[in-house]
Amino acid sequence: MNEKSKNKPNREQASERIDELCPLLTYYSKRYYVDDDPVVSDSEYDMLFRELGDLETLYPELRRPDSPTLRVGGAVLDRFEKVTHAIPMGSLSDVFSYEELSEFLCKTDYSGDWSVECKIDGLSVSLEYDGGLLTRGSTRGNGTVGEGVTANLRTVRSIPLSIPYEGHLEVRGEVYMPRRSFARLNERRDEEGLPTFANPRNAAAGSLRQLDSRIAAERGLDIYIFNIQTCDRSFDGHSDGLDWLVSLGFSVIPFRERLRSTTDIISAIEKIGEERHRLPCDIDGVVIKADDIAARVRIGELSGRPKWAVAYKFPPEQQDTHLLDITVQVGRTGVLTPTAELEPVRLAGTTVSRATLHNIDFITERDIRIGDTVTVQKAGDIIPEIVAVRHDLRPEGSKPYKMPTVCPSCGERVSRDVGAVATRCTNPLCPAQLERTLIHFASRDCMGIDGMGPAVVRALLTSGMVRSIPDIYHLEPSELASLDRMGETSAAKLCAAIEGSKSRGAARLIYALGIRGVGEVAARALAEEFGGVRQLAKAGAERLTEIADIGAVTAESIAEFFASPSTAELVDRKKAARFFASPLFEDARNALRVWRELRFNILLPASDYTESAERRELLSDEQLLIQGIIDCMYISADGRLRLLDYKTDRVPRDTDKAAAMLAERYGEQMRTYMRAAEQITRMPLDRCVIFALSSGREIVLREDGRDTPLASLPQVPVN
Repeated sequence: MNEKSKNKPNREQASERIDELCPLLTYYSKRYYVDDDPVVSDSEYDMLFRELGDLETLYPELRRPDSPTLRVGGAVLDRFEKVTHAIPMGSLSDVFSYEELSEFLCKTDYSGDWSVECKIDGLSVSLEYDGGLLTRGSTRGNGTVGEGVTANLRTVRSIPLSIPYEGHLEVRGEVYMPRRSFARLNERRDEEGLPTFANPRNAAAGSLRQLDSRIAAERGLDIYIFNIQTCDRSFDGHSDGLDWLVSLGFSVIPFRERLRSTTDIISAIEKIGEERHRLPCDIDGVVIKADDIAARVRIGELSGRPKWAVAYKFPPEQQDTHLLDITVQVGRTGVLTPTAELEPVRLAGTTVSRATLHNIDFITERDIRIGDTVTVQKAGDIIPEIVAVRHDLRPEGSKPYKMPTVCPSCGERVSRDVGAVATRCTNPLCPAQLERTLIHFASRDCMGIDGMGPAVVRALLTSGMVRSIPDIYHLEPSELASLDRMGETSAAKLCAAIEGSKSRGAARLIYALGIRGVGEVAARALAEEFGGVRQLAKAGAERLTEIADIGAVTAESIAEFFASPSTAELVDRKKAARFFASPLFEDARNALRVWRELRFNILLPASDYTESAERRELLSDEQLLIQGIIDCMYISADGRLRLLDYKTDRVPRDTDKAAAMLAERYGEQMRTYMRAAEQITRMPLDRCVIFALSSGREIVLREDGRDTPLASLPQVPVN
């Protein structure tokens, strides 16, 4: 149902349909996320979900507290409420050997069955239900007081928002980030030059404590329930209670067995240890607890730790191996990521031959060198990482590693932004960047072009059929059929998928473009505000910061993306072509060194920013901290410092008027950029140019070290 439909349902019709859709979508979601047995296609689910959202938009008062639309997140909070747990959320005592475990089992005054369960390495939470509805969710906190994170927990799709039980129920579970979600999140952060999460537990904790629940929603969190804390009904055994929770729709802890003998318990632990790598999440041990509820009360607790339960902790799995080489991968945003090439070693159920080294700072801080003996483990049992270096075994003659000065993919120079950890390729046409950009663009979460995976993308680039994103939409079946292993049928299906991607909506398109700092949440906010890419491209950084989900850094990143000639062709190819055909581009391309999107912080006299003589005297001893991002700064082939800034503003046809308008509009900004360039490089600035993409005109503010009349327009005074 579309909001713009001429036949809008009345309130009664909408209410009836909402009452049909909510339980239906809840059932479909449970079959997909809990039972791992989907019964409808993704497109059918999405269609029904969209219909429900449209109805709730028409009649907001009809939105049910268990509506599946709550799972996408909502308003941004200022802070979390404090929640005092009626029953404290304690922790377990740990044992690290079978001897210690046997001692615990023998000295505990208990002869009944033990429940043996996986110990999920996540974040403990409490879920409270009343009248069949989820009313509150909170973190463990310090065990006595936690934080209310109900909105974020509602985004976890395996948590039922309503249950077929009207009494009071409090359950406790472990929120975790699935390994696949963790790998995807860190990959995105690596591509954006952001610090990666050390392990899935840290990632889950950080996601659950986001004040914006939409960020939590896009992180793909999950949960396993491990205990009934309070309930209006009683159970003889813990296992019976978990079975009942399953019947209510909860996802309970996997690999649980009810055993009695120490031998059987140890065998179960070994079995879990062998199977742990097949689980969707990280586990760090096994929990053994008395199954008899009455016996638990009798045995009691000591210092907040139950005497009827214990956690057996797996030892960390690490292996030493040799670092054979360090290669460099180029991401879709141009970030160069060094990768350790290792002598193959068996680790956590798989053979490991490579490990990410993140960036040059990571290598330098740990003094990692080619030829070293290194200790390797898997972060979250999934991502290989180097955790230590055996410097005592280092071969003679080894040298500290240095990042390449040119891109390994295209051979163009690389640069590192001031104060940043990432080294980037500055070539907008770098093949490696384009390959990963296209893979991201076609992926399921973006434009969802089925059949356009990495192998097909590489084939399209190699053949020359695709040189940019717009080229995808000009492919013909006859062209595609000529690719290896494609064929006419596959080519027709791919073209149909490409055509179908045109209806994905503005939010997914904006996310698919791969703008630094723009995830799914920000993309939705931008789509809601601007409606489409063309409108977004016209917005400046100042306008973008007015949007609730867009911070100053992200706003600058968006503005720079659309100002860059390499991406401007996504909006208008002709405008971008003007720059690539200009002598200015040729001058920059042949530069000795190039800085792109250079962030800076400089101190300047406050008196420079006022026209009032009185205020200048008043501010004579004051300085202003000025922050900004220079689009492009380079040292020309003849050794001169030059500055280039792109503008997408619509300007008058009259070239003189256009130049004057841009100079007046951005003169103050460019004067600051010129001073920053000279401070950073300690070189005199030879030339400063604004390139107007809309007209292809160069507006020269400095030439041969001298300011032009356009650079002398009145300054903007400080308030």
